[in-house]
Amino acid sequence: MPTWRLLGLLMVAFAVAVLATWILLGTPVPLAEGEPGAPQPAPTSAPGPRVADAEQRSSDRAAVGDRQPAPERSAAARLRVRVAFDDGQAAGGYGVRVVERRDGRAPRTTNASTGAGGIAVFAALPAVPHVVEVIGAAAQEVDLAAGSERSVSFTVPHGIGIEGRVVDVRGTPVAGATIWSMPGRAQLDHRAAQPVGAAHDDGTFRIAAALPVTRFLAARARGHGASPWRLVTARYEREAATALRGIELRLGEHRAALLVTCFGRDGAPAADADVAIAPLGVAAQRDGDVQLWPGHEYRARTGEHGRVRFDDLCAGTWSVAAHLDGVWFEPREIALADAATAAVSLVGVEAASIAGTMTDERGRPISAAFVRCRGLDAARGTTDDGGDFSIHDLPPARVDLLAFADSFDDLTQAIDLGPGTNRVQLVMRTSLCLTGRARNARGEPASGFQIAAIPVGGDDPSASGQADAEGRFDLTVAQSVPHLLRVAPPAGAFPVTLDRLGPFTPGTTGIEIVVPDRALPSAAIVGVLPPDTLEHRVEPGVRDRHRQLFQAFGDCEHDRASGRFRVGPLPAGTYWLLVQLRAPAALGRTLRIAGEQQFGPYELEPDQALDVGTLAVSMPGQLECALTAATGCEPRDVKLQWNSQASASWGLLQPDAALAGSWPMLPGEYDLTIWGEGFVAVERHITVLAPPAATTRVEATLEPGQRLPLELALPAGETRATFVVRDASGRVAYDDEFGTDEAAVVRRLPVLGRGRHTVQVVGGSGRRFEGAFVVESLVPTERPLRFELRPVH
Repeated sequence: MPTWRLLGLLMVAFAVAVLATWILLGTPVPLAEGEPGAPQPAPTSAPGPRVADAEQRSSDRAAVGDRQPAPERSAAARLRVRVAFDDGQAAGGYGVRVVERRDGRAPRTTNASTGAGGIAVFAALPAVPHVVEVIGAAAQEVDLAAGSERSVSFTVPHGIGIEGRVVDVRGTPVAGATIWSMPGRAQLDHRAAQPVGAAHDDGTFRIAAALPVTRFLAARARGHGASPWRLVTARYEREAATALRGIELRLGEHRAALLVTCFGRDGAPAADADVAIAPLGVAAQRDGDVQLWPGHEYRARTGEHGRVRFDDLCAGTWSVAAHLDGVWFEPREIALADAATAAVSLVGVEAASIAGTMTDERGRPISAAFVRCRGLDAARGTTDDGGDFSIHDLPPARVDLLAFADSFDDLTQAIDLGPGTNRVQLVMRTSLCLTGRARNARGEPASGFQIAAIPVGGDDPSASGQADAEGRFDLTVAQSVPHLLRVAPPAGAFPVTLDRLGPFTPGTTGIEIVVPDRALPSAAIVGVLPPDTLEHRVEPGVRDRHRQLFQAFGDCEHDRASGRFRVGPLPAGTYWLLVQLRAPAALGRTLRIAGEQQFGPYELEPDQALDVGTLAVSMPGQLECALTAATGCEPRDVKLQWNSQASASWGLLQPDAALAGSWPMLPGEYDLTIWGEGFVAVERHITVLAPPAATTRVEATLEPGQRLPLELALPAGETRATFVVRDASGRVAYDDEFGTDEAAVVRRLPVLGRGRHTVQVVGGSGRRFEGAFVVESLVPTERPLRFELRPVH
C-alpha cells in the first residue's frame, strides 16, 4: 500500500476517534482566547493552592479558583458574561462571581476571570436562578433554563487604578499570580472573595478601581503560599499616589497539602460536594504601618471519587467542612506540618431539614423575616408572603434557631432535629409595641386614621401606621420610653396629639383611643396678604404648635392679584402663618428668598373660619458672608445652613470660590452653621434687619478639620444611647443615636479638629456617661479614635 494512502487512513481514523470522544464526553471544541468556551489566559488561571486529584487534573481550564458544578449534561445551562470599561475597552482578567439562588441551602458559587476579550463563560451551570456579581457594577440576576445559553454584560469604571507587585518570600517577582479581592469591611468575608486580575511577567499588576476605594487584596500562585490580605483604602484622588501605588503582595512558602475525601450516607464516594477549608487561630500581623491578615479560605468541589486536594497551604490547624444536598458532614479539624501531605475523610449521614412557619401573636404570617441556625453559617432561610421558610442540610441534633424580623424582638428557640423533615412553628413578639383600637366619639371604628407614637418631649414620630377597618393599630417604636399618640383622619393635613391620653410605655396593649371631634379638619384661617409684584411673589403657609409645616398647596386658596387667602380645613388647635417671598429668576422661574416671616399664634375652634385681616410683610434685608481659611486649611464644598428661630424653616446658601457671598434674606433671628469638608464647622447667631437698615455681615476664620473614623460603643447594659461630642470650645462637633437594632458598636466619620474632645452619653435607661479623646493629627487614617466611658453619678 502506498505510503500516502496509509497516512490518509491513519488521519481518518484519528479524526473518527476524536469525534467519538467528543460525542461521548461532551467536550467542547476549543475556541480562540476570549471567545465563548475558550480557556482563560494563563496569567489569570492561577488560583493559589492547587485543587487537583487524579480525576480532576484534566479540568484546570474550569473557572478560576473554583470547580465548575457537575450536573447532568441535559440539565446544564451556559452563561456568557462580558465585562467592559466605561470607555468601551474590554476588561480582560476581570473577576466574575456567579452565585446560585438556593433559599434554605448553602449558596454555591463559581468564580472566573474574563479573557483578553472581556468575556468569561460558565459552561455547566444548573438550571436555576443565579446572581452574577462583578466588582464595581450592580449585580444582575439571571434565570437559567436547561440547555439554554444566556448572556449578560457589565460596564465598570476604568477608575484611578491600584498598582503593585507580587513577589515570593525572597523578593523575586512572580509572573501570572492571581490577584484576589474582597470588600473592605470590619471583618474579612471570604465568601465574597473573587479574582480581579493577574500579575504580568515582571510581577507587576494594575487593577481598575473607582474612588472611594476600600478593599482587601491578596495574591495566589501555584507553588507558593497565598500572600496575606492587605487593606487598601483611598477616599480622594490626592491620596492615590501613596495609598494605591507601590503595593507589595508577598507570597508565602510552598509548605503543606491536604487531601479531603467525602463519603455519602450510603458509604459511597460523594461527588460534587462543596469543600471549604480555613485556618484557625490566625491573628493579624503588622508590617510597618501596614496591617496584614494572613488567613485564607479555599473552596472546591469533589470529583468523581469524592476527593479533592489542596496544595500550597501554610502549616497550622485547619477546619474542614463539606456541604452536599441532603447530607450532613460533621466538620473536622486537622493539623498540617511543613512539607507534608495530610489526609482527612468526612463521612456523611442523612441530613435534617426544617419546614417552618413564622407568625405574630395574632397568627398573622410574617414575610421577609430572616431565620438561621447558630454556628452554622450556611443554614439560613427567608420567609415568604405566607410566613413559610425552609432550611436544609442540618445536623440531626439539637440546634439553636435564631429568627429576626423588622418590628419584632429577636427570637432564639432550641430544637431537637431528627433525620428528614422537621416541622417548626415560630411566634414572634415585640416588647417595643403599642397596640390598641381607635374609634370616634360615636363609637364607630376610626378606619383609615393615621396613628403615630411620639416620644414625650420630642417632635418627630418614632412609629406610625394606619388603623384597619376595625380601628385596630400596632405601632413598633424605637425606644422603650413613654410615648404620646397622635391621630389624623385619612385626608387630614395636621395630626392632633392626644395629650390627655397617655403617655404609654412600650409593651402596652389594649389601648383605647377616642378620636375627638376637634381632631377632624373643619376650621380655617382667612386673611389678606400683599399682592404679587414684579419683584416679589408672596407664598403663604401654616404650621401648628408641633412645628409641622403645611405649604401653600392642597387645601389652600390664594388669589395672587388681590392677596386674599384661605388655609383649611384644619383641625382645631394653635397655628402660625408663615409667609415666604420668591424672586423672579431665569426662564420664568422663581427662587425662594432665604428665611420666612411668621404671624400668630392663632387659636382655632371646630368649624371656625378665623379672619386675621391684612398682614404686613417685611421686605428682605441683605446677608453678606466673608470667610478666611486659616493656615493649613483647605475648605471644600462650603455651605451656610440657616435655621429660623421663629419657625421650623431652614435652608442652604453656598459662597463662591473666594469664600464670599451676598443673599437677600427676610428679617428675623437665625442660627447660622458654616460647614463642609476640610474645616471645623462654625456656628453664629445673626439678626437680619429690614431695609434700609445696614447689611448683616458674617466674618469667620475656618480652622483645619478632617473626617476621622470615630468608634462609638453602647455602654454596658444599654440597648440604645445618644452620643454628643464637643470640642475644646464646647461646640457640638457631632451627635448621634443608635442601638442594638443597628449594632452595639458603630464607626462614624465626623469632621474633627485638633485637640481634646469630650463625649456625653445618655442611655435609653436614663443613665448618663462621659468620656474623652484627643485628636493629635488630621492625616486621614483607617485607625478609629476610641474612648472609655465612665458613669456620671
